[in-house]
Amino acid sequence: MTLKLIKSLILAGSATALTTMAGLAMPVLKSSVTVEHGIVTVGDMFNDAGPWAEEPLFRAPQPGTVGTVSLAAIEQAVRRAGLSDFDPAGLATIRVERSGIAVDVERITRLIAGELRKGGQIGVGSELTLTLDNPLERFYADLSGEPVVVSEFRRFEANDRFSARLLIAGQPAPVTISGRFTEMVAIPHLAENLDRGDIVSAGDIEYKLVPARLAQQYADLTSADFEGQAVRRSIRAGSILRPVDVVEPTIVKRNELITLFYQTGALNLSLRAKALSDGAVGDTVPVLNPMSNKIIHGVVTEGGKILVTNAPTRVADAS
Repeated sequence: MTLKLIKSLILAGSATALTTMAGLAMPVLKSSVTVEHGIVTVGDMFNDAGPWAEEPLFRAPQPGTVGTVSLAAIEQAVRRAGLSDFDPAGLATIRVERSGIAVDVERITRLIAGELRKGGQIGVGSELTLTLDNPLERFYADLSGEPVVVSEFRRFEANDRFSARLLIAGQPAPVTISGRFTEMVAIPHLAENLDRGDIVSAGDIEYKLVPARLAQQYADLTSADFEGQAVRRSIRAGSILRPVDVVEPTIVKRNELITLFYQTGALNLSLRAKALSDGAVGDTVPVLNPMSNKIIHGVVTEGGKILVTNAPTRVADAS
């Protein structure tokens, strides 16, 4: 190969490279940048970053915070990244924000509840409220991985106090918190005012959280324990519903004419009689046969009928 041919090839290659570079748009500096991770790249800082897009420039601010970078600092960083020229777009400083996940009391409460459930120290279905010894500082966690991890946890059983050491993603140092917790359980409350004798329906019941120590005797109650029952007295909305607040509804009323019956095998006896007291299903009430003025006793059944518990001859004697 002659020297002249070699020079021709070199010149041709240089021309091709220049043509390729000329085809690339000049990177243009952005006025504001938002990043999700700890490193700001050329692609983050510039539009049309081209082949330099993934090159790192500098560290991002802490999660959830905002910083500014001077044009001079950017010029030095891009030279290190191999980018020789860019359009500064007339900017002197650039705003750089790093996204983050807020680490608030609600998130920490869930973490502490999880630690207590691991040790069986609170119920699976219960919730927690926290009272911290010191106001929680405003922290943000990095978007990658688990936002917060409990590295150390201690419960002081005598007074429901706790302390915990938290590792927050993206934060340089662990955070220690302490305070008091209250276990809360949801139990049935009355949603509407009811008067004595009113029947409780599903719409009359709502679940509200109360401290577990105040509701131990009611913790296993559900709306099914009260629906269809009658209240013994007037109860205001918002009151805890207790078993002593309700009774089976009265379906037989005093002085009401009812059907008194006895049935065994092929034998069926029935007659009209007068109830001498109110009664709910399952109650034993006295009844009077108006024709003989004799009193016998029977058990109230569904539909307001009364089944005699005496021998059938007693029913016959009552006629």
